[in-house]
Amino acid sequence: RPTSDIHGHAREWWKYAVRCIGRLNRRRSWAEFFIAYRKSRRYISLYTRCSLQDAQQWIKPLSDSERRIMEAIEQDCSVSTEGIMMWRNIADAQADRKLQKREEAFLNEMMGRGTGLA
Repeated sequence: RPTSDIHGHAREWWKYAVRCIGRLNRRRSWAEFFIAYRKSRRYISLYTRCSLQDAQQWIKPLSDSERRIMEAIEQDCSVSTEGIMMWRNIADAQADRKLQKREEAFLNEMMGRGTGLA
């Protein structure tokens, strides 16, 4: 939804109206899909790092600008709460897989050295 007044910004409001009608008819533009895809990839990546950074020293902490980007996506009106929750679930699953792979690699390395951890 445009944040500007209708007077003097009719083009923005007409674009908004067309997008709303398209959504009612379950039609979205490729540009909207692509923007949503980029937001989701960015948010999932940042949230994964954010959730792991305290427990794992090998994770690079989020910078202030990255934290602001993540918060901006969370506050974005075009992203629903359900969407954010779904992205967080995906990020948590990815974090679990990363931790599992790291543990497996560590155990394989230890087994290869013959430390007797069998």
